[in-house]
Amino acid sequence: MDDGERITRQRMSEQVRSARSEKGYSLTDLARASGLSVSTIHKIENCAMTPTVMTLLRIVKAVGKDIDFFVGEPDDHKDYVVIRYREAICSVFAPEKSLIRGLSAKFPNCRLEVHHSRIRRGGRSGKKVLIHNSEEVSICWKGMMKFIIGKETTVLEPLDSIHIKSGVRHRWENAWNGESEVLFVYSPPLLT
Repeated sequence: MDDGERITRQRMSEQVRSARSEKGYSLTDLARASGLSVSTIHKIENCAMTPTVMTLLRIVKAVGKDIDFFVGEPDDHKDYVVIRYREAICSVFAPEKSLIRGLSAKFPNCRLEVHHSRIRRGGRSGKKVLIHNSEEVSICWKGMMKFIIGKETTVLEPLDSIHIKSGVRHRWENAWNGESEVLFVYSPPLLT
């Protein structure tokens, strides 16, 4: 586990404990309300496990919070947020062999979302075609990335970029024999 993943797990554990306490729930109360086991809640709160998305959604529903409360940046009412690389929220997608690090804040009415991704050899966007209501700009920083848009294929090399309109069906995959790095930018954000 790298520093970013450790910090993400720590932040989530603190937020789950805080939300449970604010609601006045014991571990048993939260387990009952979320349909999870007491041991699962205990492990999350003590940094012994990182919750899956489905587990986190159950907790969100049980405590009446927005998911940003658990994974977003702290709301300190500033006009800017500095996101340190080692402190950014990380997601690991094992089947797709990707580590995705969020690099943008969750401002109210935010119009932009940015992710830095390290994609291992053989990594791809998944088996399903991607289609979303956001424009996407992807910049290849290292390696080579193949983008399949409809029936067309294009390969990005370092510092090449691609701008994809919203609603366009597409996929991507690492086209290099090593790890590739890509900066993904979405507007509006995917996770609103």
